[in-house]
Amino acid sequence: MQGQKKQMSFLEYELSRQEPRRAGQFLRQMDRIIPWGEIERKCIEVGVYKPNWGQQGRPSLPCRVLVGSLFLQSWYGLSDPQTEELIGDRLSFRSFLGIGMEGVVPDETTICKFRNKMVSKGLMKWIFELVQSKMEEQGLVLRGGQIVDATIISTARPKVKEVEGGKKEKQEYDEEAGYTKKREQIYYGYKLHILTDRQGLVKRISTSSASVHDSQQLEELLEGVEVEELYGDSGYMSKEKELKCKERGIKYRVIRRRVRGEGELSEAVRKENKEIAKVRGVVELPFAILKRWMGYRGCRFRGLEKNGAYHFLLMTMYNLKRWYGMIKKGMQVACA
Repeated sequence: MQGQKKQMSFLEYELSRQEPRRAGQFLRQMDRIIPWGEIERKCIEVGVYKPNWGQQGRPSLPCRVLVGSLFLQSWYGLSDPQTEELIGDRLSFRSFLGIGMEGVVPDETTICKFRNKMVSKGLMKWIFELVQSKMEEQGLVLRGGQIVDATIISTARPKVKEVEGGKKEKQEYDEEAGYTKKREQIYYGYKLHILTDRQGLVKRISTSSASVHDSQQLEELLEGVEVEELYGDSGYMSKEKELKCKERGIKYRVIRRRVRGEGELSEAVRKENKEIAKVRGVVELPFAILKRWMGYRGCRFRGLEKNGAYHFLLMTMYNLKRWYGMIKKGMQVACA
């Protein structure tokens, strides 16, 4: 443990006795189930966090404060300056981070630098896998039928400006992003690919340029996963992918569409499409919560590595939110 637990002030004591609001209830429950100790030990092990317990000079911020700031940022769709401001302003945020009324608030530069260190050491993916393992221990993650889908995450398009001599050149932009077309609209950015169980918990994720077809990430998503049935929309129609799944003993249940040169779909195929659609609909839940509740509608970083790492963090936060929903429904869950 890092130092002694600070004694609460009279104001903090009185506030702790009050019934927490909705956000406070959520963050209190998250505090109970997040494995803070394991995360801190890993951060120290890989050199992302270096405590200076018992040393002279200004004490380092607790690892929990730094990691928790990134969690809050992801749940509430905050920029680095907004994260600093709201930690200083909201009692529920301070309580979640364990810094009380008089604790030191991390500034935006510290948050940014710590996130970059986490990305460079691959810790976003590690935390995603750690939380998933905790959920599996609780029996929350379902096996058997899995669902696959992808969504486009847009970023700023390249802008062209005219330079001397009448020549045109592109201004600074994200060169690893790509173009894609959906429903006659052109997008520029990345794709977030996910594999979920039948209750919407995310088991695997992958990030690619938007120009990569959905089905091209299928093998990466299925690697190391026990799957009996695989559900997907018509974007995953592929004889090659279906054959590879059959070789693994996976029933390939993908919505069929009419292709060029074929007649109308038979009644049997239309009926099967409806059955598949009822099951695969739950895969839209992570994207809906990500974009509406967590406010993630566009890329916040430049480059595949940073955006891919941030997607692992976002999906970890989504899974934790789903875990909270299961607790509210009365499921018994042990604390971390």
